[in-house]
Amino acid sequence: MRGKEATGMEISQLSCFVTLANILNFRQTARQLGVSQSSVSREIGQLERSLGVTLFSRSSRQVSLTEEGAALLPYALDILSTAQSAELLVGHFREGAAGHLYISALTTCSSMLTRALDSFFSRHPDVIVDVAFQTAAGQTAAMHESRYDVHLLQQDMLPPGGGWDSMTTHKDSLALVVPKGHPLAQQPLDFRALEHERFILSQEPCNTDLYRKIMAICAAHGFVPSIMNRYDKLESVLLAVSAGLGVSIMPSALPSVLFANSVDVVPITDMDTSRSYIAAWRPDGHNPSVRLFLDVLRACVQPDGGVS
Repeated sequence: MRGKEATGMEISQLSCFVTLANILNFRQTARQLGVSQSSVSREIGQLERSLGVTLFSRSSRQVSLTEEGAALLPYALDILSTAQSAELLVGHFREGAAGHLYISALTTCSSMLTRALDSFFSRHPDVIVDVAFQTAAGQTAAMHESRYDVHLLQQDMLPPGGGWDSMTTHKDSLALVVPKGHPLAQQPLDFRALEHERFILSQEPCNTDLYRKIMAICAAHGFVPSIMNRYDKLESVLLAVSAGLGVSIMPSALPSVLFANSVDVVPITDMDTSRSYIAAWRPDGHNPSVRLFLDVLRACVQPDGGVS
């Protein structure tokens, strides 16, 4: 150990490193950070000595990241982002916030979540709530992390093996969504009329279960949809439908929240397409704001899975 250099990375060093990695010019980096060029050189030198590697290749004409520097960059960005989030959170508490709650949700839970948060904020106005809307794949990945306190998702997405408490929050069903005024919206759904329609769907890796259910619905009615395009998010699919680019099958809860005035929803009545949604949380969590939110959520949820 050799003094301060051996104590590891410091936030100021990482900030300097990320800025220089983006600009690749010591003079301009110093100007952006509001420090001297020698300070930038010193911070980078200390970081390199601390890690025992060279992060930048330097010549009289250019600066470039080394292989080690490129490997460090994404981790440095994550560290700085976490530090900034922590600083913001502490600032909330300093300004009087009574807690902080992190929620990860599917967009199809928007309506239910809006009502629950409205009631929650009326009771607990000093609790800060952060909401991250996810694709199905993103929600599945988020449940394997420890970033969120409560997850709002489809019941079938709950990881097996236990470790979660949950409650049913609401239900919806899959439906055909067409541009506003489309002829199919003026009559009961006949799947034979869909054979020549252009379909817009969510990409299978992003919403695997939904994609497979849509294909199963079409197969059950004896046709293969003509897929014009695939998007990673259901919101993008709905936007394309509202623009008149095609039709889609999706959870009926989504068009009730987005583009309600530019699409029509046609129910599928000849087969069961219902879906149940839940709130899930770790029972061993230590965030007291979770209990407060769950109390409000229970009061909002009706026994049949509807929202009061």
